[in-house]
Amino acid sequence: MNAIVQGSRETIARRAYEMYEQRGGEHGHDLDDWLRAEWELIARQTSSNCHALSKPSLDLAGMDSSSLLDAYNRLELARDPVEAQLHRLLRDRHELGAEMWDQQFNQPAMEELKRRRDHLDIEVQILQGQASMIRDQQADIFARLRAL
Repeated sequence: MNAIVQGSRETIARRAYEMYEQRGGEHGHDLDDWLRAEWELIARQTSSNCHALSKPSLDLAGMDSSSLLDAYNRLELARDPVEAQLHRLLRDRHELGAEMWDQQFNQPAMEELKRRRDHLDIEVQILQGQASMIRDQQADIFARLRAL
């Protein structure tokens, strides 16, 4: 489990159980339910983080150089953990690829590995979007600072 959802096992378990109940108690989908619940939590947390960073309250036109530098530094602090988590996910994705190669003739194992890969791909896309948005905002601030 990644750092974004670490410590949220109860929330994920509750949501996975809701999915199980919504399906009428049909067994055999526990991993799918868990991964979907985890993904929902990640998407919710990432969305709120992105929303907080992209609020139009960063009206660069009215900021002096000190305020612009402060905004840039806050974005830098937000970007570091996002990029560190992205690096970990990409490493995990690479290791998963090697594991898939080893299990290529084991169909049940491959199904689970493919689900894990798809889940990692979604997380990577979310974090790449978030990191890109932060970098774009930093570039805007830098351009504004150069114009002063």
